[in-house]
Amino acid sequence: MVCCRSYALRSNLKRVYVNVPDRSLCDREYPWGCDRWEIARTIRALQAHGVVVQSIKQDDIFIEHDDIVLRALYAFNGVDTPVGMTDVNDTSVILSLTHGAMRVLFPGDLNHPLGQYLAGQKDLRLRANLLKVPHHGTESVAPDIFFDWVNPELAVVPSSFGMFQSPRSLRIRNWLEIATRSEPM
Repeated sequence: MVCCRSYALRSNLKRVYVNVPDRSLCDREYPWGCDRWEIARTIRALQAHGVVVQSIKQDDIFIEHDDIVLRALYAFNGVDTPVGMTDVNDTSVILSLTHGAMRVLFPGDLNHPLGQYLAGQKDLRLRANLLKVPHHGTESVAPDIFFDWVNPELAVVPSSFGMFQSPRSLRIRNWLEIATRSEPM
């Protein structure tokens, strides 16, 4: 957050949306997953520079212009989720960006239990043409049923080549291979 805070203070940001983890979750995962003190310092620094800091709620719309819409599909605090307490990765906001018929899903670091739940909710708007694969494509990422439900035409894995080629990403590599085989070439 320190690097992000200093960059944000040198930019022209007017508003920052946050989904701050519940204290009990943050304390449980400190120091490797969540530093509540650093989050608070960053928010105070942003506010001191006139940046509006706002919590994210499900269905918040950040952009709505012509046929472009950026919406928060889900924002859980990691504690009050439909599957009970998860971990700090499940505080990632799940965003949907639509532009005409094109839909992109950004599920953050969505993990297995919450991904399993979301995939079972057939009325949710998870289908997308392009999927940013959560959690760098590593093992704790959402289950295959989540990817099957999203049914993307393209998938982007934000990961180093070494991490994506490691055993931690084997399940996602296998899913991508099977998904591409089912498509006509």
